[in-house]
Amino acid sequence: MMRLLEGGFAPTLGGIEIEGRPVSFGLPRKAHAAGIRVIHQQPEIVPDLTVAENIFTGDLPRTGRFFLDWSKLYADAEALLKTFGMAGDLRPRQLCAGLGPAQRQMIEIMRADDRLRQADLVAP
Repeated sequence: MMRLLEGGFAPTLGGIEIEGRPVSFGLPRKAHAAGIRVIHQQPEIVPDLTVAENIFTGDLPRTGRFFLDWSKLYADAEALLKTFGMAGDLRPRQLCAGLGPAQRQMIEIMRADDRLRQADLVAP
């Protein structure tokens, strides 16, 4: 059911409505743009990446076309960690390999929260 909501699968029968309007996403990115984000029980964390890189996976800030803006990445991650009260438990440059399940889940939640806020910023 959650995969249907998030756009991972297309419904074969029936449909999905948001505020009384039928919607069909087809791709998770379209569902995310509409403000729908699923937090999975098994976090999709890359252990060899940092906390900041995992939070912003797929949406890393860039300077120009090819280079990452590392200072913005770490500053944005630090801001999210403070917002969620996790600044004392996690550090932006910390590798995720040794994190516990609750910390990994918080990274997933911060990733979803940031994407939803970004969708709000670009919404008309």
